[in-house]
Amino acid sequence: MKPQRILPVQKNEPDDLAYLQNKYLIGWPGYRNARGRSGLGYVETQAEWAHMRGRIFQMMWTGKVITRNPIFLFGMLVVGAIYSLPLVLGLPDILNGSSLGFYVLFIMSPSWLFGLLILRNVFISLFSRQAENIDVD
Repeated sequence: MKPQRILPVQKNEPDDLAYLQNKYLIGWPGYRNARGRSGLGYVETQAEWAHMRGRIFQMMWTGKVITRNPIFLFGMLVVGAIYSLPLVLGLPDILNGSSLGFYVLFIMSPSWLFGLLILRNVFISLFSRQAENIDVD
């Protein structure tokens, strides 16, 4: 018994399951909306979401989130400052020798690492002349 198609067949792609399996990997954009799929699968949706979060984190870590738009830069600056607040508030305790600062920074709120990455990308965008807007591939 041949399975029924959920989505119509497009004319420019071959009707071969091996072709579809090699073209799309689970978690990559386009996998859950490939031909024959509805796009509503829970596992595929979560895998694609995790892939995109990892891609964004990779771009933040390597300093490739570059923009020249002042509204985006201001938004990134505010979000980075908010996420970095645990570092600002916990650093005086660490310098005074209290162990409470370590507890706040590393156990309660490790979000300051992400805040520093955002601020790093803001400063790269502002002060680097070679940095250009990027197109995500």
